[in-house]
Amino acid sequence: MDLNSESDEREGRPSASAIEQMKLCPGSWKYQQILPQIESSEASEGTTRHDLIEQVIRGKLSLSDVDDDQQHECCKRALDLLQKIETEIEVGWADLDNQHQWLEERVWVHDGAKKLYSAKYDLLRDYGNGTFLLVDWKTLFGDHTPAQENVQLLAQALAVYRNSPSRIERIYCALAEPFPSPTYSLVEYTTDRLEQAFEFIQTIVTKAEKDDANRIPGLKQCKYCDALAICPESRMVISKAFNLNPTELDSEILSEAMNIASLAEKWAKAVKERTRQMIGDGEEVFGWKLRGSGTVRSIDSADACAKRLMETNQLSWSEFLSANKTSWSGLIKIWKAKRMITRDEAVSELESILVDIVKERPKSEALVKA
Repeated sequence: MDLNSESDEREGRPSASAIEQMKLCPGSWKYQQILPQIESSEASEGTTRHDLIEQVIRGKLSLSDVDDDQQHECCKRALDLLQKIETEIEVGWADLDNQHQWLEERVWVHDGAKKLYSAKYDLLRDYGNGTFLLVDWKTLFGDHTPAQENVQLLAQALAVYRNSPSRIERIYCALAEPFPSPTYSLVEYTTDRLEQAFEFIQTIVTKAEKDDANRIPGLKQCKYCDALAICPESRMVISKAFNLNPTELDSEILSEAMNIASLAEKWAKAVKERTRQMIGDGEEVFGWKLRGSGTVRSIDSADACAKRLMETNQLSWSEFLSANKTSWSGLIKIWKAKRMITRDEAVSELESILVDIVKERPKSEALVKA
């Protein structure tokens, strides 16, 4: 399988991760291109967790090297899920001599001479007997479409098959979710099913690339849409809230109101992120500005902090660890209680003990009325 035959850039073409959104809201594909993409902090954390899982599977990083509690737990659960998936499909990774695996590789599906879309999967394993396993990690909390109905996984499987049609007999696709509780869903695709999938996905992409493609708002397709802040169809759905009276406590009315409220929250967040980006880029948004909101203190080195505090013989390890991940506010609280002093005195003593360890960092700028 030539997994490196194409550039790892999307080249302005759809990716497998966008296929489901294109299916649910065909008009979103072209509409999003009006505005530059904004990466949320949640997406950044998800990317970090994906990178750590990749490094652990490659053997470049051991699980014990992942210091952050949530990231460590995410990697541990991901490895456990991978083992359970392989047990279910009755393959043993460590038992095979002619096995191969690829991580974070991008492959392309062509429609004739035209590139239709690309797919970048998290993990692909070839067990040497015509059986492949493709895994997609969902490392953040959220509502994810099960593997059996997941269009992204189908598009990824088709891309793998199109780049190696002679070697694949069946490909298993797993959606692995470490949080909130470790779970996974699994689907098996035969080569016949993948042959049929091409026309299905081709139709989705072709429809989405039309200039007059309909925009159809909904919680799932709007969640990561870069054009949500300017989408008139979404605002029209939100405006329906004024015709509801949820105080009547009718379950049907409340259900509809909750759907609108969830969409409204996503829209409001998208508007704020877009405003923050424009002002940060030097553009004017009448009546609004970014203002610094002070600084926040944080522990620069937990190891150095622990060593310095243990040398005072004032705290036990259990007391130290109870400070909520060695946060500055947590340390002040337990130090004040242990030393039976005022908060100001506790701050002064800790600043003296932890000089060059406690750092002042600026808080994120706040959007305020100009």
